[in-house]
Amino acid sequence: MAVVTIYIKAQDTTSGMVLELSDSQGHHGINDITTDIDPGDTVIWQRTSNSHIDDLSDIFAKEGSQCLFVNGGPAKNMDGTWSGVVKQNVTGDEDYNIQYKVNGTTYLCDPKLRINK
Repeated sequence: MAVVTIYIKAQDTTSGMVLELSDSQGHHGINDITTDIDPGDTVIWQRTSNSHIDDLSDIFAKEGSQCLFVNGGPAKNMDGTWSGVVKQNVTGDEDYNIQYKVNGTTYLCDPKLRINK
């Protein structure tokens, strides 16, 4: 039962706003990342210190994707991070959304979580 952290940073590029993602496992991606998790793990989503993000508004399973977390999904913490505990008896992947705000504009990004077998 590990703690897996996903770090989030917004970047304004010539093609629009993108989300730069990395995790404590060494994965990196722009608008997409697959993080490997195990049942019982705690997943934390955290803005980097220079994230340019005003607010992490919501983190939720995409429509048609299973929810891998207890209590219906991750929850926002008092410090602005989000966290969730992975259910014990789940398999497969979860496509999910990160909704965030930069300068008052809301954006959506859809990375993936994968349960280790």
